[in-house]
Amino acid sequence: MIWEKTLESDHPYIAAILNNLGETYWIRGDYEAAEQYFLRSLAIKERVMPGHPSVAVTLNALANVYRDQERYAEAEPIYRRALSVRQSTLDADDTAIAETLKDLAKMLRQMGRVAEAERLEAQIRT
Repeated sequence: MIWEKTLESDHPYIAAILNNLGETYWIRGDYEAAEQYFLRSLAIKERVMPGHPSVAVTLNALANVYRDQERYAEAEPIYRRALSVRQSTLDADDTAIAETLKDLAKMLRQMGRVAEAERLEAQIRT
């Protein structure tokens, strides 16, 4: 990428671009490419801004990729980590927390864990 030649390789802007590319490939259904971009973005974010809400954005997106491929065992801990970051850095009524709760609940329903999904959905502030 041209930005990697212009900016430092660990620049947060590079992480944002990689995350956006991951989103584009996820929407297109190219999960392999999406996963690689999200992993690269996440590695940068965790090095230069650990615990930042932006880390949770990428974690949630990566978990969505795994969920959509029915890689539930990989997705669940990533969703829970995204939720933890968001709950520790954002206001309780922030919509980003609700996003992760909804995404995780959706996956739990797909897995047949309806009671757990309902408990998470009950935490969503409207």
